[in-house]
Amino acid sequence: MVHHHAYLSRRVAPRLQVKRLFVVSRAMGELPLQLEDASRNDDDLSAADAAAGAVRVNQDVRLNNRVIDLRTPANQGIFRMQHGVCQLFRQFLLSQGFTEIHTPKLVGTASEGGADVFAVEYFGRKAYLAQSPQLYKQMALMADLERVFEVLTTLISHYLTALLSYCLTILLPC
Repeated sequence: MVHHHAYLSRRVAPRLQVKRLFVVSRAMGELPLQLEDASRNDDDLSAADAAAGAVRVNQDVRLNNRVIDLRTPANQGIFRMQHGVCQLFRQFLLSQGFTEIHTPKLVGTASEGGADVFAVEYFGRKAYLAQSPQLYKQMALMADLERVFEVLTTLISHYLTALLSYCLTILLPC
C-alpha cells in the first residue's frame, strides 16, 4: 500500500509499506567470476598473485557471464571508444551535408548469391541477416538523397566462423 501526503508548503516523498515479501529465486552465494579477477590483465597475473588466491578468468567463463564481464574497465573502455569514434564520424559527415540512413538488418531472401548467409527464424518464417546495405544505399541515392552514410555492424561468414565488424559505409553520387 502506498501512502502519499501532499502539504501546501512542502511535498513529502511517497512512502511504501511492505505487507508481504516473497523470494522467487535466491541469488547464488558467490558469483561465477569476481570483477577484480576479470579486470586483471592475464600478463599481470604473477605466481604470487595466484598464491594469494587471484585466479585467471578463462574466455568461456567470460562469455557465459557476459553481463559481469562487461563491467570491467577494459570492456567499458572499448564501448566508450567505439561510441566516440562513431560520434566523430557522424559529426563530421553531418557537417558535410550527408544524411544518415538505417537500412534493414533482416531480409526475407538471401541477397548474396552463393555466399554463406545466416538464416534465422522470425515469427515462424525464415529470414536472413543482411550482409550488405549497398542496395538500400543506392535506392536512397535514386530517391535524391545525394550523400548518405550508415554506421553499422555487419555479420560476415568466413570458414564457418562469424566475424562481427564495424563498418562506416559512405555512398556518394557518381
